[in-house]
Amino acid sequence: MTPLFAYPVYQTVIENELNMSELTDIIEGTLTREKDKLVTNTGNAHTAEQYFLDKHKNSVLAKTITKHLNIYFHDILMASRDAEIYVTQSWLNINKPGDYHHAHTHPNSFVSGTFYYQVNERTGDFTCASPEYTPLEYEKTGHNILNSNAWKFTPKKYELYLFPSRTLHNVEANQSSITRISLAFNTYLRGVINRQQTTALILK
Repeated sequence: MTPLFAYPVYQTVIENELNMSELTDIIEGTLTREKDKLVTNTGNAHTAEQYFLDKHKNSVLAKTITKHLNIYFHDILMASRDAEIYVTQSWLNINKPGDYHHAHTHPNSFVSGTFYYQVNERTGDFTCASPEYTPLEYEKTGHNILNSNAWKFTPKKYELYLFPSRTLHNVEANQSSITRISLAFNTYLRGVINRQQTTALILK
């Protein structure tokens, strides 16, 4: 079997790469400053601060995320080193008990990502869904990546996910007694994107 045209979802726990004291300071500090300025979203809330990683660009967290973005873009997607992937926007999502995050994609972005700061097995699965129309829904004796219209991931604390921004995804309801806190971000490309005569593109 050849699973053609995949939506590659990258996941890795980065706890051992982080400075925990610094991580706590920058995330808890942001939440404290933003507690009266949270923006209500469909089912949850997020910080008004939309450039978290820019503000903390010298942090170990920002550098670690950039490292894994480069692994995803250059090593897995095999993009030329003449093109650079970089974070454009980043913000904290806050899901209190009972909150969820509606199904959505991330326009104006190439790869999106989420870093999970405070989660457990009941704070809400991250679910990706196929955009393809299903003309026939048949009963299945089991599920795998070849026959599923949706796929659930249960994020772990300090886990990083990267995925194509066009991926339709949602977060299921927080059924725990704690607040689910995650850092979400978008990216774009710059440099020599393509040299082909009819599709050449250079972004500065």
